[in-house]
Amino acid sequence: MEFADIAVAAGVACVAEAASNNGATVVDLDQDGWPDLYVCRYNQPNLLFVNNRDGTFTERAHEYGLDLTDASVHALFADYDRDGHLDCYLVTNILDFSKSPQGRRDYLLRNDGEGRFVDVSVKAGIWGLTQGHSALWLDLNHDGWPDLYVANDFETPDRLYLNRGDGTFVDVIDERLPHVTYFSMGTDGGDLNNDGLVDFLISDMRDRNHAQFMAGMEEIGRGLWESERVATLIPQYMWNAVYLNSGTDRFNEVAHLTGMAATGWSWSPRFGDLDNDGRLDVFFTAGMIRNFIDPDLVDRQNLAPTLAARAAVFKNSPPRAETTLAYRNRGELSFTDVSAEWGLAHEGVSFGGSLVDLDGDGALDVVFTNYNAPPTVIRNRGAVGHSVLVKLAGRAPNRDGIGAELRLESASGVQVRQLFTERGVVTSDPAIVHFGLGADTTVRTLTVRWPRGQVQVLENVAADQLFTIAEPELPAGSKPAPAVFQQQPRADRLYTNSAAERGLIHTNKLRPCDEFARQRLLPRRLGGQGPALAVADVNGDALEDVFVSGTVGQAGELFLGRADGSFLSAPHQPWASSAEADGSGAIFLDVDGNGSSDLLIVAGGVEAPAGDRRLDDRLYLNDGGGVFTAAPAGTLPEDGESTAAVAVADFDGDGRTDVFVGGRVVPGKYPEVPRSFLYRNAGGKFVDVTAELAPGLRHRGMVTAATWSDVDGDGRPDLLLALEWGPIAYFHNTGHGFEERTESSGLAAVTGWWSALAVADIDGDGRPDLLAGNVGLNTKYHATAAEPAVLYAGDLDGRGGTHLVEAHYEDGRLYPVRGRSKLAYVFPWLTKKFPSYKAYAQATVDEIFAPERLAAARRLTANQLASGVFFQQPDGTFRFRALPNTAQIAPINAIVAGDLDGDGVLDLWCAGNNFGPEPSTGRFDGGLGVLLRGDGHGGFTPLSPAQAGISVVGETRAAALIRLPGAESSALLVARAEGALMLFTRVRR
Repeated sequence: MEFADIAVAAGVACVAEAASNNGATVVDLDQDGWPDLYVCRYNQPNLLFVNNRDGTFTERAHEYGLDLTDASVHALFADYDRDGHLDCYLVTNILDFSKSPQGRRDYLLRNDGEGRFVDVSVKAGIWGLTQGHSALWLDLNHDGWPDLYVANDFETPDRLYLNRGDGTFVDVIDERLPHVTYFSMGTDGGDLNNDGLVDFLISDMRDRNHAQFMAGMEEIGRGLWESERVATLIPQYMWNAVYLNSGTDRFNEVAHLTGMAATGWSWSPRFGDLDNDGRLDVFFTAGMIRNFIDPDLVDRQNLAPTLAARAAVFKNSPPRAETTLAYRNRGELSFTDVSAEWGLAHEGVSFGGSLVDLDGDGALDVVFTNYNAPPTVIRNRGAVGHSVLVKLAGRAPNRDGIGAELRLESASGVQVRQLFTERGVVTSDPAIVHFGLGADTTVRTLTVRWPRGQVQVLENVAADQLFTIAEPELPAGSKPAPAVFQQQPRADRLYTNSAAERGLIHTNKLRPCDEFARQRLLPRRLGGQGPALAVADVNGDALEDVFVSGTVGQAGELFLGRADGSFLSAPHQPWASSAEADGSGAIFLDVDGNGSSDLLIVAGGVEAPAGDRRLDDRLYLNDGGGVFTAAPAGTLPEDGESTAAVAVADFDGDGRTDVFVGGRVVPGKYPEVPRSFLYRNAGGKFVDVTAELAPGLRHRGMVTAATWSDVDGDGRPDLLLALEWGPIAYFHNTGHGFEERTESSGLAAVTGWWSALAVADIDGDGRPDLLAGNVGLNTKYHATAAEPAVLYAGDLDGRGGTHLVEAHYEDGRLYPVRGRSKLAYVFPWLTKKFPSYKAYAQATVDEIFAPERLAAARRLTANQLASGVFFQQPDGTFRFRALPNTAQIAPINAIVAGDLDGDGVLDLWCAGNNFGPEPSTGRFDGGLGVLLRGDGHGGFTPLSPAQAGISVVGETRAAALIRLPGAESSALLVARAEGALMLFTRVRR
């Protein structure tokens, strides 16, 4: 392939010579079938070169109303009002920092159909001053109306403008996304998981390895993370965001899970099927003209004596060269860095990037621009699968069919593309759609939804061709369908939330508690463990009732079930005066053998110190009619421990219900191990028999969940515990006491941050398997058996007290997780030992702290972060298998096992999220819950939240199944840390 520079002959040489140029857009604005060129410039009038159809262009921006003078970055064209004419969105950045440090306003310019563009920004709802880098037209809710994502730099959040279909937009970013990027750069979108829904990616600047990160981003961001952002603002984090379309009003964020969270100073992320296997891969350009995020460089600049000297610091520093990256999509949200393997690892400073078939061989080639160097063109010789390219021949005034959606179905599945040509950063693509087909040689159906609403279906399209599709005529009198603001539930969904209509109205609210003030290097907050849920028939009417526990400052509430399936708040709520601690666990049990359900609420949280009476668990006795009174003093021992897990069983076979209560945390002293308790029911009074029957249980670990199950089939209930920084612990009931078999059962080999636990026969072999929730694989943390996540706790510098230091492995070396500034808060000597950020960034934990101090400290490890199933083998040992990747999007705090789809096979529903991590780590908030459809043999198929009809925003704390009168299947009850109770009932058909 050869290209010739024709700028002079074409009459556009002035563009190439100007220093004020930014993005260029190729678009047929006069709809004569010939592409025109629109050039954005900084503080100079933008230019429009109209194609003369003879190889030359004439500048006519003023005539079209496009000669704006501003901090223009790039222009994107789409028919947002669906009148047939292409409109323009103009991204701007900053013009004069002294006058407007927040940046400039963007422009929405409506094409009036008469050859003029009119500024309708304010009227259309485009708002605020921003420092934009890119924007992206996409129909995110698939209603036929183009929506708009705008990527803004720094603390002004991005915009997600949903098209209302009436010429206006509404920014829904807070309602639709869990968090956004901070240094938002480039944008691209497409269906990454081939579910027929459009996903999108926003690039940021997170460094790829420890040394770069600690010498750059971690320290540049230290001011941002000194305190948390205002609660009303959407969180912003310094890593790429990959938004997975759930088919509901919310997106999952899965960047860490895909392995694409940290790609360096990334500009243009580009989606394209580079190997023609039927899945979209991702390519990134990267680098910067100077390393503005080098804190050592910033410090030298701040010390410079004059303004000129300060400017010279950066001017005389070298560019920040980075490597372009390519990630191969292997399916199931798994991506692999194949940059070197595919010959796409080019070091330099690159900005705009395009994936386009330049030579017509059906494979996407790679083109990107470089700083102070010619563009790079890489021919694709490695794509072995079949493909098809589609060119839309639209009707004027949208001859390229901009805004069309194409849905391809082949033997391998479904692919969806939307035709918008401005993507990445300052990049404009040809209006040709590419589909990789893998081994498929025929397209079964190709469906085109044209921008003005026509739907066209083609069948049996042969592969390996450029296929042109002509737009059919628009039927007389037809109008575009109305826009969809709230996503409509799928007709085939399994469940719907009916809590409010059934009277189950309870909203939980957490009271803030600054735990990081007590332990500066605490990995995450530990308070607010409730609410918990308990289900039982408390008043003997054969209807199940619900108790939801309270949190600090808010009491729990009992709801009585009624014959029509609704609920009524019980008239007697004796626990209303006991809201001094988190109700972190709750369970109904028959304490006194009268056949009625009594209530045990275990107290947790971190606001009260260990030993405080506010942390005593509370027992309420039922009179048989659903009226509860506090149990007499002495019925339950006073433990004064912050607990969370509670499980009941008749472990000694005397016909009475006994209790286990698991210690969760010692407030203010994490990760000190709290006490756990085994209580024997001695005729309605509980006696602590831990020391007598299970001495190893007292300080086994930080217990997050517990359950009883006859693991070995001997007829006696055994005790299973989920531990943070530990294994799933197994205490075998010998009939005379408890013997720990964690090691011999193989469970000890798998340690994690286990957060949920359930037991069920998942593979149908008659043996109980263990379902264990973990933090998941969508965080910055990584762990393997050889290179686990590590936490040191102890006196690490000889000054007394307990210090916490998180550590992680990279290339076999153990490094601190926190940056130099953060550790220096606790270890002030650190800045003298490592006078530069670069020196600290290269130091291992062993080089920072004295070996004898590390050896004397507690060393906690976790070698598995995935949630999964421990399958019991015929010999009684357990083998771990991770759940599908969709279940790894967020921490799992609640697991429900049951036949959730009515096919007679056991399914799972899992949910969680965790908003507690320290601010620079960021919330683990990417999940909405997932229903896993079981096959009866240990395998699971995830259903999307839209398919399941279950979408839970926020932190799920508890979930339970409840039988409703007249229903064929159980309903799913969900409690969140903050928010209303949810009750998902099966949709009747």
